[in-house]
Amino acid sequence: MNIIKYPNNILRNKSVKIEKDDVDVIKTLKEMSEFIKDEKNNAAGLALPQVGINKRGFVMNHNSKQLIVINPVFLKKGPIYIPNFTESCLSIDNKEAFIKRHKSVMMKFLDINMKPQVITLKGFSAVVAQHEVDHLDGILFIDKI
Repeated sequence: MNIIKYPNNILRNKSVKIEKDDVDVIKTLKEMSEFIKDEKNNAAGLALPQVGINKRGFVMNHNSKQLIVINPVFLKKGPIYIPNFTESCLSIDNKEAFIKRHKSVMMKFLDINMKPQVITLKGFSAVVAQHEVDHLDGILFIDKI
């Protein structure tokens, strides 16, 4: 899988919604899920813009499995804190930082079968989801340092 690297402008564009009949993007999301499943890639999440597709989807590790997220929207956000771990990004080499994030998020999205879902994420999973949604909005974690 070819990861787009900063400062490529693709990473700075706001992504558009994924349509139900967008089978190529669905296939790419499944491939991305396999990519983050492979521990040698050291990835907690990966957003479509990072593979050159400016559409609103990402994959992330959550509770020892991969969550495929299409057209996410945060419904609620918990209090802001600074986690006790640093963020890094596959698109930005050799950089990591402590970033203020919401401690929890409630997110609605479509799953890989385009079925509506709602999930509450806490701690590390909440941070990963926020990091990936930022990618969909053209925001990088280095913008928040």
